[in-house]
Amino acid sequence: ISTEQSFTNQLFEYCYQNNIQSVLVEGGAKLLQSFIDGDHWDEARVITNTLLQVGSGLTSPVIPHATMLHSFKSMTDQINMYIHPKNNQTI
Repeated sequence: ISTEQSFTNQLFEYCYQNNIQSVLVEGGAKLLQSFIDGDHWDEARVITNTLLQVGSGLTSPVIPHATMLHSFKSMTDQINMYIHPKNNQTI
């Protein structure tokens, strides 16, 4: 079992034991990708600064088959909101 799987298993067990039904994950690409790969997400918000230039930028996690719900600009940020494919029937 990988470190990421162990962490998520412990997190979900803690949430279950304490009746916590929602978790906001804000982390680096590796942590976020582990939640995506483990199919442990319902909604994602991708925020991209449109003015900041840091070389070629950072690689963001890949969210396969997600459906974009909403996209808007806030000051210098582009914000794209996605939902998990299993939730597509609720749109």
